[in-house]
Amino acid sequence: MIVHPIELSFLQHSLLSHYQVLTDPDAPSRDDPKWSEFCHWIVTGLEAESATEVSVDLSKGKQIVKYMGPAPPEKTGKHRYVFLLYKGGRIGEMEGPKERKKWGNEEQRHGVRQWSAKYDLKLVGVLVDARRKATMADRDN
Repeated sequence: MIVHPIELSFLQHSLLSHYQVLTDPDAPSRDDPKWSEFCHWIVTGLEAESATEVSVDLSKGKQIVKYMGPAPPEKTGKHRYVFLLYKGGRIGEMEGPKERKKWGNEEQRHGVRQWSAKYDLKLVGVLVDARRKATMADRDN
């Protein structure tokens, strides 16, 4: 799968570094969230272009967790894929989770919150996509 650069834009108040995260709170299913949340991607080192709007090119960042596309098991219903954009934090010492399932934590559905709190990140943007399965267009791009 080829990941094309995307642009995220929204109002912003500072020129701090930004971090993009993709997580699945429904892994392997909403009825059985034993792997929730599942870490699909973390990109660091994204810079704001101005003090009033953030426009970040993900291809210019550094992946600390390589992209893993959506691949929900058969018959598990819709999954929410959540893109989160954070700012701030302690630059230079950030690491991805020890494992993708539950972001390497014990608690279900708390992984990304625990990870972002560890690095003093502030949530500044959210995008949610809910799908039953990846489309053929997603697989070909």
